[in-house]
Amino acid sequence: AWIAAVSRIGRLILFDRRGVGLSDRVGARPTVDATAQDIVAVMNAAGSRRALLIGSSEGGPGCIRFAVDHPDRLVGLVLWGSLAKGSRTPDYAFALTSEQYDLWKRRLIANWGG
Repeated sequence: AWIAAVSRIGRLILFDRRGVGLSDRVGARPTVDATAQDIVAVMNAAGSRRALLIGSSEGGPGCIRFAVDHPDRLVGLVLWGSLAKGSRTPDYAFALTSEQYDLWKRRLIANWGG
């Protein structure tokens, strides 16, 4: 429903990160920098000079990198269900610990299927 609502406001360009969804399988997890470069490539191919980026889940860090590298091409940034970094470290306490992640994953598989 949100995609339909956003598309009524303006032009909507969607893409999946390399190796995710409908995109080609690449054999390795793309880096944050590669995702940011892919955003540039998609925007250029679509003829989009500036955009409001919505980074969902693992797409968030690539959108953050894009925002840092190309602020002139950004109208705004929305992060949805995303973190700047996916794993907790001493200097980044906002992600799940390994134990919390394992518990979350077990619950996800038990309740959603796996």
